[in-house]
Amino acid sequence: MVLAQSQFSKFFRWERNMPHTPAAKNYRAHKSWDSGIHFHISRAIIGREAYGVLGLSGSCLPQMAGMIPLLGNKFDWEGDLPLRYPQKDLVIYEMHVRGFTNHDSSKTDCPGTYAGAIEKLDHLTVLLDVVFNHTAEGNENGPILSFRGIDSNTYYMLAPKGEFYNYSGCGNTFNCNHPVVRQFIVDCLRYWVIEMHVDGFRFDLASIMTRSSSLWDPINVYGNSIDLITTGSPLGNPPLIDMISNDPVLNGVKLIAEAWDAGGLYQVGSFPHWGIWSEWNGQEGGRKPWHSINFVCAHDGFTLADLVTYNNKYNLSNGEDNRDGENHNLSWNCGEGVPMIYMGDEYGHTKGGNNNTYCHDNYINYFRWDKKEEAASDFYRFCRLMTNFRRECESLGLDNFPTAERLQWHGHQPRMPDWSETSRFIAFSMTDKVKGEIYVAFNANHQPVIVALPERPGYRWDPLVDTSKAAPYDFLSHDLPDRASAIQQYAHFLNSNLYPMLSYSSVILILRPDV
Repeated sequence: MVLAQSQFSKFFRWERNMPHTPAAKNYRAHKSWDSGIHFHISRAIIGREAYGVLGLSGSCLPQMAGMIPLLGNKFDWEGDLPLRYPQKDLVIYEMHVRGFTNHDSSKTDCPGTYAGAIEKLDHLTVLLDVVFNHTAEGNENGPILSFRGIDSNTYYMLAPKGEFYNYSGCGNTFNCNHPVVRQFIVDCLRYWVIEMHVDGFRFDLASIMTRSSSLWDPINVYGNSIDLITTGSPLGNPPLIDMISNDPVLNGVKLIAEAWDAGGLYQVGSFPHWGIWSEWNGQEGGRKPWHSINFVCAHDGFTLADLVTYNNKYNLSNGEDNRDGENHNLSWNCGEGVPMIYMGDEYGHTKGGNNNTYCHDNYINYFRWDKKEEAASDFYRFCRLMTNFRRECESLGLDNFPTAERLQWHGHQPRMPDWSETSRFIAFSMTDKVKGEIYVAFNANHQPVIVALPERPGYRWDPLVDTSKAAPYDFLSHDLPDRASAIQQYAHFLNSNLYPMLSYSSVILILRPDV
């Protein structure tokens, strides 16, 4: 944690203490008007043994801390370099570190910890989700756990009488564009990239980072005097986003914005991006296809299984009489960009219809490794094969948006898409440098349909994916023993260049030479 000591000189007397261990930087802050209040500040990973359980004597301070080495004791990466995977090739997987391995089925030596997650690294490679929009101290009446104990005027957006602005929905708002605060944020990000080899960041409620700070000092920010700006006003060129975007370390990693906040600021498609920021489902302003993060599911909302199982949320177990959580879920009990799913979606994890499980440190939020490993976990097989297929397809990870030279839209008949409001079917074909050509169709209707496929003389369309089929025939992988027999069942349709689609299904076909 990097502190600008000069900013607090009139509030605190600072002492640099030599810690008992070389692994920590330790500062002691004495409040000038009350020398009995001390704050020990250091680089640390802090958590609790169990969510919501108080410490000794009812203390709400976290009890468990693991210290991160100083520069003099760097971790030996043994030649490992930052990943730098191209963003266009990613499938993003949102994961909670504790919930990932805390279930008994993980069989890790250190369940529910970073060390436990390391034991499961073969399952994924992760970006870091960061929250620079609030701290866990609530409003002006909340506990003093973090920056409130150092300098509230600097680190939080405050109203003239000391009330906390609440653009985060959590009682307070981090004062991101204050010179001291934004330098702290940039230092944190640089540390995680340089020392921890983090490949990128997803910024929670990122629109807060575009709001003007309280106690706005235009000369400090821009170097010259300008008109004062109302606290919390959206800025066209926010200094923090400017600093991150132009930092030589940070502008080379993935920067993903959740481009809204709880105060009503909605910037999807208009987030200040400097040509390098991505957004959850936003891609305007001359950016690339992979700047749009198409999140199917996230921690705020239903899991993938619950999205197609529940019409309404069931959050009574949260203790707020089902008032919490989003009501507009676009869910239904019905049985292009960078895709994103949530932890457990790959095997069909359910939270019982609860779409706001922040307060549950139990099986509801724990990854079930036993479900993933079960032979009956056919959905995991499908998810794994689809992920590999997307990686193999050159056309599904383009640097630029496709043109009509390689992309064709279709309806029930080739080149006749129905874009009307009542349409429940869409298909496209795309030439691919690896696969040759692929045909993808979605039937969102409650009725089946027979689709006419594009004519390709000298070639035939082979089925690969059909979500209406029972596993393992939903994905006809090359290692499927009776794959040829399964394809033969479609022959009377395919010989006529047709394909039958059941209701609420999607299909992928691959163009092959007709030999």
